[in-house]
Amino acid sequence: ITNNPSLADLLNQLRGARISVQSPGERVTGTILGVESRRKAANAGEAIAVPTLDLFSAGTIRAIELPSVTGLSLEDPQLEDELTKALAALSQARDQDKKPVTIDFSGTGERQVRIGYVVEAPVWKTSYRLLLGEKHHQLQGWAIVENQTESDWNNVSLSLVSGRPISFVMDLYQPLYATRPTVVPRLFAGLHPQLYASGVPSGADSVPMQPVPERRAGAANSQIRIRGANQLSEVVVTSLAAADEIDETVRPVAQGSDLGELFEYSVGNVTLPRQKSAMLPIIVDSVGVDRVSIYNPAVLPRNALTGVRLTNSTGKLLLQGPITVIDRNTYAGDARIDDVPTGQQRLLSYGIDLQLTVDATQDYHVDRLVTGRIVKGVLELETRQLYTRTYTAHNTSEHDKTLVIEHGRRGGFKLVDTEKPIETLTNLYRFQGNAPAGKVATLTVREESISSASFALLGADLGQ
Repeated sequence: ITNNPSLADLLNQLRGARISVQSPGERVTGTILGVESRRKAANAGEAIAVPTLDLFSAGTIRAIELPSVTGLSLEDPQLEDELTKALAALSQARDQDKKPVTIDFSGTGERQVRIGYVVEAPVWKTSYRLLLGEKHHQLQGWAIVENQTESDWNNVSLSLVSGRPISFVMDLYQPLYATRPTVVPRLFAGLHPQLYASGVPSGADSVPMQPVPERRAGAANSQIRIRGANQLSEVVVTSLAAADEIDETVRPVAQGSDLGELFEYSVGNVTLPRQKSAMLPIIVDSVGVDRVSIYNPAVLPRNALTGVRLTNSTGKLLLQGPITVIDRNTYAGDARIDDVPTGQQRLLSYGIDLQLTVDATQDYHVDRLVTGRIVKGVLELETRQLYTRTYTAHNTSEHDKTLVIEHGRRGGFKLVDTEKPIETLTNLYRFQGNAPAGKVATLTVREESISSASFALLGADLGQ
């Protein structure tokens, strides 16, 4: 009954079962033979198909039109019980998110039992507001939670966990079957009939071959051979290289970042109707902020970005999310923050600093041979490569600024004759310095790489 069969189809599935049929004026009990479609004249003179039940009752076969049947009952109690269970299974399958659970308790006596269960819920998100002042700065954070269940939350306690726990989904509801290999019976093919060619008998007389007189018929045969040779020369051999599949390497783009420990926010007495969302304040704390300008030529080649260096002094783990920056009661811009454990720092940029321009086009490259020597017939050469880039920052504002320059790292190179960076990442250096008001400040970054190569010297005779 899963496919919603009609009454005629259902009775066809019950062939051989005993039923009682109530029709106008009589009640007939018998065994189902089947249901057939019969043509019957309608009022307009056209024939219509009428499903008809063939019932074997008291040694006779009765044909009963189903549209005239007012009631049916099963005479087999076991079949009636199976039909009832099948209908109950259909009712439970209507809602795939609900599963019946039976819990058995051992012991006797009345006691209180608490039952808990886990349901899938959307990941909660965070949104922040950073209030910048002259000396004091405050971070405000909200947790965005959504009630996507079919029940209202009335004075519930929420536990919001921040961090990146490892979780996964495994299908334990569907039954698993161990697959077994399919073994094909070994077959022995019959032998094909053999053809044996005739050979030269041993001991046969050998005589010199005599020339054969030319015949005109031989010209026709030579034309056939030539025509066959022309056909062979026109055969095109196609290459299989076009059909070979190209092996493409998939390059991963995801990179690992700092994974903070789990931190739990507990919020009590939360009331939230079903299919609704709410913003719950979870952070209102003072934080450490240093105003900086951040320059990266790969982000913006001409101007630095206005930003801050934020120190998480809230004692809580800050989950990733957007930050709206309010500077002295004025909207300054938006930024994004990654997961920041307590005590750590992060750079945030929220606007373009139009008063600080940086020129990073002064590059210089030197490739110089340092040493060369011959040891036991081997020429050893040592080459020094030096890359130099000069950053020129022009601060047109009326106050000094702290400038952070992000310089990309070169693989196999190291810094020489350069100020020590404040931070070193896998792909860049961060240098920090002061950009005086109305003046030009410069930073020169030098990277050096020393490589060596060896060549075997072999003797050669130029006269040969």
